[in-house]
Order: sequence, then C-alpha cells, then structure tokens
Amino acid sequence: MNKVKISTGKGKYKIFCEIKQIGEDLLLLVYGGEKPHAGSVCIAQPRESLKNKSKTSCTSSVFNFLGHKDEAIARMFAERICRKTGKKVIALAGVHVKNASYEEINVILENARKLLEKTLQNLSSFVG
Repeated sequence: MNKVKISTGKGKYKIFCEIKQIGEDLLLLVYGGEKPHAGSVCIAQPRESLKNKSKTSCTSSVFNFLGHKDEAIARMFAERICRKTGKKVIALAGVHVKNASYEEINVILENARKLLEKTLQNLSSFVG
C-alpha cells in the first residue's frame, strides 16, 4: 500500500494531506489547525465527461458532520484528485481554528489550495 504525507502553512494554519492507496482506490486525510478532526467526507467516482468524452470527470457526494464546515476542502481534494487519477477517492477533511475570522478562513482556504497543488504533484506513485 502506497502512502504519502504532505503539508503546508505554519502554526495554527498548518494543514496536512495523507494519501493512502487501498487496492485501486485512494483515501485522503486532510487535517490541521488547532484541533484536527473528522468534519466532512467527500466521495468522488470517475466518469466520462458529459461535455467532452475524451476527458475524465467525476460524480461526488458529501457528508458533513453536525456543525462542521469542511465541505469545501473535502470536495476540492476529492474531485481534483479523482479527475487527475481516474480512481475512486474518499476525502476526509477537518481543519479547525477556534473562532476563526473571515481573514483566517481565507488563509486556511488558500493553504488548502496550495496543499492540493503540492498533492497533485506527488501523485505519480498512485497513477498508472
């Protein structure tokens, strides 16, 4: 089973992504902040694009645990990695900064985007 762990950010804004291969499928754990947790889960399954049959798209579903708002991060990771790899992906996200301001939420989301780009660059052992 392949496994990769990547991080970005500093202090309470640091977030991690662990990728584990389970058979042909991928499990992503995206967590960080002051209190990592299980907040939202997104599952994505690859399919042929409805607009361009030569491209891979995906269908996804999200479950948010009560009171959690980690859906944007879970969906971002699951869908992009599913489209890139053509594999089923389960992404569990939980990043918490206590009483985060609007600006802090934007820092977390920007770090998540940066982490996703780093993650996409480290997928070679999971593709093929």
